[in-house]
Amino acid sequence: MAALLIYPAIERKIQASIWHLWNGDIVRFQGYDIPVLTNWIAETDDRHVAMLDVTRSYWRGQLHPTIVISKQVPLPKDAWAQEARLEFEEQYLKSINAQVFDRRTVDIDGEQADCEATNELLPVPSNSIITIKCNLANGLLIMSYGDKQTLDTFFSIVSQIRKHND
Repeated sequence: MAALLIYPAIERKIQASIWHLWNGDIVRFQGYDIPVLTNWIAETDDRHVAMLDVTRSYWRGQLHPTIVISKQVPLPKDAWAQEARLEFEEQYLKSINAQVFDRRTVDIDGEQADCEATNELLPVPSNSIITIKCNLANGLLIMSYGDKQTLDTFFSIVSQIRKHND
């Protein structure tokens, strides 16, 4: 009987441990090595990497901290186009009454990523669930959904991404 009560509490940790045993601690995507933390699992295909923290959930147990990395059309390199993109994003956030909690530029193995943390995920913006987006000029898009506690974990993972050397 006690085992039945304990199993749900450790089931996800067992799931993550098995995933890491089979896959290791790094996934490769679009020429980058991306770390997968101990309590996280990852799914990859040609279009994206989706990573999920299996030990934490919130918002009625339905939303786990998630990081999705995908390849988009590369951003224009000229200052005018970048400024126009930022202005468009700011107007969008204002239109849905979302707030920006954090803005950072993160170094990803010599490339600069412009990152922004907002509360735009929910239809009515909330301070409990946040979205983090990082754009690299080469088109790599890194997004995260979670709570404010996820912020440091996200930036820790992003700062450890490295270009793969064959």
